[in-house]
Amino acid sequence: NVQMHQRSKPLHIPPVTLESEPLTEQDVVALFHQLCALDAFPGIHVLATSQSQTYDSLVFFRCPSDSPGLAVAQSPLGLAPSVLGAVPEFQTRNLTLEFKNNLDALIDEFESNSRPKQYQHVDICVCWSTVQDSFAGYDLSEIGPSNLDRRRYPGATHLLQRDGEFHVIQVVMLSAVRQVLESGTLRLRT
Repeated sequence: NVQMHQRSKPLHIPPVTLESEPLTEQDVVALFHQLCALDAFPGIHVLATSQSQTYDSLVFFRCPSDSPGLAVAQSPLGLAPSVLGAVPEFQTRNLTLEFKNNLDALIDEFESNSRPKQYQHVDICVCWSTVQDSFAGYDLSEIGPSNLDRRRYPGATHLLQRDGEFHVIQVVMLSAVRQVLESGTLRLRT
């Protein structure tokens, strides 16, 4: 099955070694970490990744504000000048990151009766894509020119907001990152 998937859904992003589009959450984890190592998300530092804890990962961003690819002027997945400000270093607090093969699975966890994960505790979701186009009680919007100032972390492609909530989860949808890479407007460090 894996070999058939590789032939039908190849993932060709040199020098990334993953051969096919993610099938599982673990594939998403692998692809994300390879892209991190190739500087697709400037300044990211991973403190921990766990399969057994309530939340999957703890990360933060820290790098000089003039780091290559950090600003939107250098990368379509970069930050707006209003987000970067005039400080010499871009840095964040520790951020809770969740991995999912599809975003639908995270929303299902938020809405489950047992509620092991709390919407307000997740800062970033890294996923491959979505199964559904919309979610009852949630707004998923793509980051573009009209809302670029809402991207808080390099690489975020979408925003997920629950109705009535102030908190917004920054979504790194890897299928969208792939499209940016294939367009040639984002270059990976080799």
